[in-house]
Amino acid sequence: MEQSAKGNPFTIWVTPETKIPIMHFTESAGSLVELGQAPVENIKTTNYVLNGITPTPSAGELADVVRAKIRGAQITFEPDPILHPILDDFNKRVDDTKSQEEWNWKPEYDLGQSVDVFLKKLAANPERYT
Repeated sequence: MEQSAKGNPFTIWVTPETKIPIMHFTESAGSLVELGQAPVENIKTTNYVLNGITPTPSAGELADVVRAKIRGAQITFEPDPILHPILDDFNKRVDDTKSQEEWNWKPEYDLGQSVDVFLKKLAANPERYT
């Protein structure tokens, strides 16, 4: 998405059908604040996992959203023979039930919102994305 926003073509290393759980980095950081503010008596788990965008989008769906938001975005797919099989193993839903139950975790962004937020941050701070 970053390269598309900069007007550069980008090749994705997996197939369009590949699904990998993703989360916008601000949600990840915000989850730590939320966990820190949760009532101590609610916290019963020592390790939490978080699910981000639900349902988990495919690489093709992400590319379609980026193309819809960035006119002229050139995105192609060339699966990496070594990386792709590893990423296919991540194609499982992350169970964040304990996070939801114990401190009311829930992702804030859907796929389109996540792309919008990223593009706004990139436009406001291009020096962070060099």
